[in-house]
Amino acid sequence: MNVRKVLFKVLLLVPDEYKSNRQYTNAKEFIEHYEPELALESFIELVDETEGSFSNEFWLGLIEAAEKMHLNNKIHYLKGMLQSN
Repeated sequence: MNVRKVLFKVLLLVPDEYKSNRQYTNAKEFIEHYEPELALESFIELVDETEGSFSNEFWLGLIEAAEKMHLNNKIHYLKGMLQSN
């Protein structure tokens, strides 16, 4: 699965109560315009801004996307977030 499809999958895993957040909208637009690294950043900022609870599948999707983009610093950060979830 390519990184864009992975990020679209992650988009569907965002809880409904956060879908009106600016970072959700940004992530969606970045995915549509094939800017996956910016989309990943928006997902991370969404979590930071909402301090919400996100599923393990959400985190695993972000990790998969970061791995596909070879973003080693993000992979480490996201794995830490998954462990503390």
